[in-house]
Amino acid sequence: MSAQSTPKKSEEEKKADDENPEFLGMILAVASLDLRGTIASERDQVDEAERLLSLAVRKEKELGYGEPPLLSRPATESLGYARLRAKQWDKAREAFR
Repeated sequence: MSAQSTPKKSEEEKKADDENPEFLGMILAVASLDLRGTIASERDQVDEAERLLSLAVRKEKELGYGEPPLLSRPATESLGYARLRAKQWDKAREAFR
């Protein structure tokens, strides 16, 4: 996720988020979607992987951009790798941009 696509949060906003259980739940939801989508991809469940990982990407964008990153790897990368496994070359390239 690039800084251009989502506004960067101030230090005050980040501190408030760190103490907000709802925000922390959203982070865990993105991580869960990413993990489940990656597992579906490894099992060759292409449609399910696409659905879960696309949802993870959308929810991650809702979280906003911050430094340091909230997750170890952007959901768009997981989506790109899933599309590579499914031999969807053009869609994978789109995810990695």
